[in-house]
Amino acid sequence: MKNKIVWWNINIIIMIYISFLFLDISNKNSFINTDILKYISIILCFFISFLYSNTSISKVDLNLLRLGLFFTVLADLCLLFLDKYIIGIILFCIVQIIYLIRYERGEIIRNIIFLFIIAFIILISIYFMKLFYGEVENIFPVSLFYAICLLTSVIKAYKNKSYPCPNNYIIRWGMTLFLLCDISVAVYNVTNNLIYFPHIYTMNQVFLQFIWLFYLPSQLLISLSGLKFSIGFDRYFRNGS
Repeated sequence: MKNKIVWWNINIIIMIYISFLFLDISNKNSFINTDILKYISIILCFFISFLYSNTSISKVDLNLLRLGLFFTVLADLCLLFLDKYIIGIILFCIVQIIYLIRYERGEIIRNIIFLFIIAFIILISIYFMKLFYGEVENIFPVSLFYAICLLTSVIKAYKNKSYPCPNNYIIRWGMTLFLLCDISVAVYNVTNNLIYFPHIYTMNQVFLQFIWLFYLPSQLLISLSGLKFSIGFDRYFRNGS
């Protein structure tokens, strides 16, 4: 990469990543909370997107990427420190909608209408569930809508043919890891109420570690996905893949 500051930030993020994974897995006490380390790494991913303004593949693409990373920073603030889970998930819905627009800029109106219809169907379904079965937690419809936004965004990332190599691969890997992270979140939350079974408890703890194992690499890759790589790197990547 031409920008050495980008490279140094990547190294710092990797060191933070290894540190908090080790501390979480080993249950070691440290002078700093691992949630703080995790949040610093997400801020650094956002910061990276401002380090290659003159070497991006597209100004519009880079601005959408920065906007998505900005809402990611806000969402993680709500989830890690403020315990505002519904707000955090709503912010992640906005993140996925931004990425959906980024990956398919020619179909913005159609995609927004599609998500609006999905949201309307979910709201109507929840209304009838409350009418016939009683109270439904608000986090359920929000999480369901987020899951649909995420899956749609991942599908569009794979279908998109406009990005050059290696950006197309970086986007797909980043979104795949994002999906694996949220699958881990879902499994962790489902098994969290059954942890009195030994095997379920083990599964619960494994998927708890999987969340950030997948999440930070996804954000690092996504933050780099707007960078215009050198021709030599492009050829090396093609040969390597």
